[in-house]
Amino acid sequence: MYSCGETLGTDESVIADVHTTPRDENENNVGWVLHCGTGRPNTAIIVAKDSSGKERAYVGPVFSYYEKITDNYERLTDEKWKSINAEGSRPLFTNLFQTDKEGKLSSNQENLWMNNSDINYDIPIFDAISKSGEAPFKVQFINETKGDYKTYKWYFGDGDSSSLKNPIHLYSKVGVYDVTLVVSDYLFQNELTVKNHIQVFQNLQSSFELSNNIGEAPFRVDFINKSTGEIKSNKWYFGDGASSTLSNTSHTYTKAGNFTVSLVVSDGKTSSTYTKEKFISVSDNTNVDSGTSKTETPPFSPNPVKDKLFIQIGEFNEVDKIQIIDLKGRKIIETELKGSIDVSSLSKGIYFLKIGDKEWKFLKE
Repeated sequence: MYSCGETLGTDESVIADVHTTPRDENENNVGWVLHCGTGRPNTAIIVAKDSSGKERAYVGPVFSYYEKITDNYERLTDEKWKSINAEGSRPLFTNLFQTDKEGKLSSNQENLWMNNSDINYDIPIFDAISKSGEAPFKVQFINETKGDYKTYKWYFGDGDSSSLKNPIHLYSKVGVYDVTLVVSDYLFQNELTVKNHIQVFQNLQSSFELSNNIGEAPFRVDFINKSTGEIKSNKWYFGDGASSTLSNTSHTYTKAGNFTVSLVVSDGKTSSTYTKEKFISVSDNTNVDSGTSKTETPPFSPNPVKDKLFIQIGEFNEVDKIQIIDLKGRKIIETELKGSIDVSSLSKGIYFLKIGDKEWKFLKE
């Protein structure tokens, strides 16, 4: 309370530093010093019951309360505090019962801050340059908050956070995320959460699997769509002129050959294509006559083969060359007759080994 007599009407404002923060959350040297001080007097009217139970009104001046933060370890003296005319902030709790000249409580939050028109503590406001996209999705957040805040804390909804004012965040997983921004001056804190602010969806990617890729005509293959993303349409191309728009489908190959299969998926804006080149090998159901050789079984092993065919060359002394032929009759390999032949470069499928005028069918895995 103000004292009476000679000191009445004089400026008795005082200030004291109560806390020092050397570094901020990012380890920057800031030297923030928190001060608590008094300012011009306000009129206080206090209503209370006296000992007889009657209500009485007590009127008198009280100091106003201020808080101020300085940088670079600056510590204010009483004289300096008086000279800057209480340029601090009024904490919200000190003004909850402030009235206007008619004695009415203020309904406007801006009126709760006295003698500090240049200082405000509005609620946080933020936005994102782009709010939806395919994973991984990079988002630039824009902080539009007004006020004398010192720190910012973002919570992106995926477990990560940031203390930058305008952060960039990478969402790596599909989902819908709430985003929260908390602002503070170490004394007063405010926050805003925007529900479902960021939507991350799976990138459009065509892919498929199939039940089998080698067989004899008629050969049925079941196709399983493994594509990801917001798929609105599918188009299969089976390599023999046929196609399908089903998501999961099947197709029967009636002719021999090596067939390329493609799946095109679309989300209505973009498309993705996955292709397996000559992945399906179909042979006709006519058996190759292995009886044209002097042995009852083909003169090579193993069958199926991955890397090398080992050939029994004893009965083919008069033959110089051997050939590998595909289902379309094309000569794929021709080399001199020897005990083995490397077939590791061949694609998976059905082929024929030709020695002289004799042929044997084998399967390349």
